[in-house]
Amino acid sequence: TQSLPTAVAADTIVVNDDVDGAITICRAAIDMAESNGTYYTPENLDVWMKLAVLYMVELNMQEMRNCSKEALNILDRLKLKKELHTQKQIDIRTKLASAELAQGNRDGCREQLDIVVRLIDTEKDNDTIKAMQCADLVNLYQILGETAMAGDLIKKALAIYVAQGKDCSGYAHAMLSYAMYIDEDGSTYMAIKYAERAVSMLQKTEGEETYGYAMACNVLADLYASDKRYDEAAGYKQKYIDCLKQCGEKLDRLYIPVKDLIQYEYNAKHWDKIKPLLPQVIQAAIDDTKRNFLYLNAYERANYASGISNFLNFTVIKYAVALNDEALWGTVYDALLFSKGLLLNSGLSIERTVKESRNASWKERCSNLQQLRARLEKAQMSNDSKNIKLISAQLRAQESSLLSELADATDYTRRLSATWQQVQAALKDDEAAVEFCVSSDNSYVDLCYGALIVRKDQPRPQYVPLYKMFKYASDEVKKAQKDAVLQTWAKLSPWLAKVRHVYFSPTGDLHKYPIEYFAPEGMASVMFHRVSSTKELVYGRGNSNANVQKAVVYGGLNYNGTYASIDTANVKNDIPSSSAAVTRSSGVAGDASRGTYVTLSGARKEAGNIKAIMQAHNINAKWYAGVEGSEESFKALSGTNTQLVHIATHGFFWDDENMKDQQNKAIASDDVMTHSGLLLAGANRALRNESIPDNMDDGVLTAREIASMDLSAVRLTVLSACETGLGDISGEGVFGLQRGLKNAGVQTVLMSLWKVHDEATQLLMTNFYQNLLDANTKGGMYGALLKAQDYLRHYDNGKYSAPSFWAAFILLDDSIAP
Repeated sequence: TQSLPTAVAADTIVVNDDVDGAITICRAAIDMAESNGTYYTPENLDVWMKLAVLYMVELNMQEMRNCSKEALNILDRLKLKKELHTQKQIDIRTKLASAELAQGNRDGCREQLDIVVRLIDTEKDNDTIKAMQCADLVNLYQILGETAMAGDLIKKALAIYVAQGKDCSGYAHAMLSYAMYIDEDGSTYMAIKYAERAVSMLQKTEGEETYGYAMACNVLADLYASDKRYDEAAGYKQKYIDCLKQCGEKLDRLYIPVKDLIQYEYNAKHWDKIKPLLPQVIQAAIDDTKRNFLYLNAYERANYASGISNFLNFTVIKYAVALNDEALWGTVYDALLFSKGLLLNSGLSIERTVKESRNASWKERCSNLQQLRARLEKAQMSNDSKNIKLISAQLRAQESSLLSELADATDYTRRLSATWQQVQAALKDDEAAVEFCVSSDNSYVDLCYGALIVRKDQPRPQYVPLYKMFKYASDEVKKAQKDAVLQTWAKLSPWLAKVRHVYFSPTGDLHKYPIEYFAPEGMASVMFHRVSSTKELVYGRGNSNANVQKAVVYGGLNYNGTYASIDTANVKNDIPSSSAAVTRSSGVAGDASRGTYVTLSGARKEAGNIKAIMQAHNINAKWYAGVEGSEESFKALSGTNTQLVHIATHGFFWDDENMKDQQNKAIASDDVMTHSGLLLAGANRALRNESIPDNMDDGVLTAREIASMDLSAVRLTVLSACETGLGDISGEGVFGLQRGLKNAGVQTVLMSLWKVHDEATQLLMTNFYQNLLDANTKGGMYGALLKAQDYLRHYDNGKYSAPSFWAAFILLDDSIAP
């Protein structure tokens, strides 16, 4: 066929170090085969298999997966001899397993590996091929944590090579796999000996300018590092990188090994070698992530982002602090802009792309995905493992299909990154942007906090070290740490002279402290705006005084309401029945303060006052009280033009210690966003494990449920409840109610960091809305909140003057457009 000589030509181009050229020729060969009617031929199958390898060399694992799947499709249509068919299938599925694992799909990887093992067992005796096939699977099984299977395979392969008694590439690679296997068991010394012998063997049998030799150097480098022989580790990692360059690999595709090299050079204290590499690897990591994110579904993005965020949001800071080079801080600031909220921003970007498009099919498929997520939620809450697996597979497949079409039509990653220069350009003369950052010098135990400051009049971001937070500390030390955090602005004041507005993005434990209210006396007039990321300044500022026409208020809810009464209220208010109701238990005991499960008298008064204030300003406000304040009524807000939502109820954040029963432990391990939520009408019945009708929700509204809604029209959501700003902390920020609301598209969130007093909160919130809707109030939402806090401090001769009454509430993204 005409595709065969083209594929041969591709081999020649790879030898000439032009992988991109080889890919182009393979693609041309495939197009030619399709136009000539020779698509389903052994020759075209080989081209697809070759193309998968080329994409693997380029570290484009998504395309490697696509090519492997298409190769399987062609193989299924061919009538080959059984032995050849089996060997081809083993080769293709092994590549597919690697691609699935690289994309974060561990289940898909394991599925392919198990098929390959069964196929190997059916092969007729061909010891050399069988040994190579077994060795190829070892590392993948190790990564999956299935060490017993990895051990059996590598021992089988080595036994074959030892019996043959001759040096060869396969023998060398089997020794490398065995070295990695025994290193997992702590036998690092012997692992290094096997790897050194493998490197020497490949140097003789293949030569130094080959991928095989390069991979051996890489394994040996990592083993040396495991043994803390960092000079040698860095040397062999450099050999690996140099060899790949000689084989045609470009530096921007090599950020993972270069990242490892930097770590080894750092451990060896080779500072000068790190400086030129760090900016390159940061940019390469950002570019590679954006390139991969175009095709990854939500599950795969979560797995991928965890590693890249840790590197850009944490490890990079450690290197920059050690190097103490002012020229690096701009690059580091860019890394923070990209990594903070990476998962949240990518999800919002996809939804925005679909919403702004005119493609009805995309919108319909997005709706189908939402329904699948609701079904998955139900299966997870009821521990239905069979349906969890089935629905998860359907969800990933359908989302991947949609994303593939989106990627071909547009680049929805374009708003994931920004530069510090863009942030600087968005600032006014009297403004500053602050990205807080954190690093560690001893394996995450002691965390070193710092701040990167961008001003209009400065040539580059300035880094200011702040304080160290100890994971294990006495009560006295913890108090000292808290005092240090509350003195943050005093520490930064020399770098913020003449600034009137500070936009700051917290990180780590700073999420837990209302530092915006604890400025030194000399900065009393400065307004501190908490933002998800200072990158948001780049994409435009919202009008925080924009007119609100429609609002919803929750307050005075009946948590003991029967399901029959709630259903009657839903019908009365034209609220649809739920399609994803589940039974769950909280495992959380009540107490006597706000945050328990009794109707809050202050919340009822608060909600009534707020509705009256809104009506006085001609705002259409619906008040849900008693059994009307159901979970179904809240979910019905999805996709509406409601612009303001006020919720005066019990909020919760359940950490692992509070998850009392096994069911909630399973929920917690599945998704930390089930730890945070709001209690609505009838919640006590679910918390007592009472049976819930199939067509109703349970009244326990989790952050994950909120995240699946469309609240993009909501300019402000006020959570007048306790601990609504908390959650599990990560590079994404706080996985709690604020994350759920931001994921749903809410622009600004007002929430609390600790349990709040019922009457004090009622007074604060009533005054906040009076200020917010008063045309004479300056500073928009934030100004209205500051004025309300001042009112509360002076109320009734200072009855509520202590910060515990007024400082709990924080405002997120008060002047940033979604």
